[in-house]
Amino acid sequence: MGSSWLMLEQKMPFYLFYCRDIEDREEAAQIRRELLPDHLGYMEQNMECYAVAGPNRDQDAAYRSSTFVVKAGTFAEADALMQRDPYVEGGLYREILNVEFVPMAGDWVGGAAWKI
Repeated sequence: MGSSWLMLEQKMPFYLFYCRDIEDREEAAQIRRELLPDHLGYMEQNMECYAVAGPNRDQDAAYRSSTFVVKAGTFAEADALMQRDPYVEGGLYREILNVEFVPMAGDWVGGAAWKI
């Protein structure tokens, strides 16, 4: 393994948050509309903390969830960032699944990380 592999291992960890909207589609859409300016403002204020983030659509093109990949030193720091998001505070999500994410392959990591 080359020195690039060591550099990849030493970078700040990523934490993936998969946030599922509440079941009531109309209420979820209303919350999204009402809190969108605050949510986007919060994201802009903390842009350096996000590797990537955005809503997910179902087959009907309706927003049903969101995915956030957060850069943070610890899970507690990443979770604190998420808990302050206006969508979380406003009750948009019924479930938030979270895991440490290790990017290993694809365009975003420059190919196969194990070959870098």
